[in-house]
Amino acid sequence: MIRMIMLSCALLFALQASAQSFYDYYQKGDSLLRANDASAALDAYAKAFEIREGTHPMFYVNPASAAAYAGQTDQAISYLETALEKGLDDPATLTRGDRFRPIKETDAFQAFLSQLEERQAQQEAALREELEGLMAKDQMIRRLAQEVDTAMLGAEGMAAFAELFRLQDSVNQIAATRILMEYGWVGTSRVGQKANQALWLIVQHAPLKMQEEYLPLLQKSVEEEETPAKYLAFLEDRIAVQREKPQKYG
Repeated sequence: MIRMIMLSCALLFALQASAQSFYDYYQKGDSLLRANDASAALDAYAKAFEIREGTHPMFYVNPASAAAYAGQTDQAISYLETALEKGLDDPATLTRGDRFRPIKETDAFQAFLSQLEERQAQQEAALREELEGLMAKDQMIRRLAQEVDTAMLGAEGMAAFAELFRLQDSVNQIAATRILMEYGWVGTSRVGQKANQALWLIVQHAPLKMQEEYLPLLQKSVEEEETPAKYLAFLEDRIAVQREKPQKYG
């Protein structure tokens, strides 16, 4: 038993040391890149990746930039392709500022950028379709509620319908939460007006906890003129009512 404990402790310390070494090398690479020593930064990033892979696509963007400034275009594109495999989906990440200025006009970089833009377009189309489908379900169950014949269904039937109503809203909220956590409050420029409205409707019909959690994302989207301001007004008033406070907009 003591031997097993010692082995477990040794393994734990080894894992902690590896994790620390990865971040030590990676942070050294970032520091060198900021100091305009691209070649040394590239070496530091390479040592980090010898220990383990990056867990997020953005782990590969700075190394790609270092490779670009070190004159290693093929290595830069290789790092970017790894970032794409791990979920990179925003072309603006690569086109903002001077991060890739040395290779910006190369055929290889432009080809990669086109590939990334295509990925983004496919992703946004899928998001649009999913959100519009969720909106259809949100509105369908509410239209059905208006047509329900309470006398015909009786108490048991109405209880069953109320459970079906809650279940549909719950499914919609789970899907919306995943989208909000992964993409933020997607605006009209990305998914269109209808899908943007769908996201608001689902949050508007959600429990208070979810409304409060994602209100800041909606505020930011409104400030960026990606979501109509009226949606923010509706949600703020609904939250106020549930908190038993006066409405702001009425």
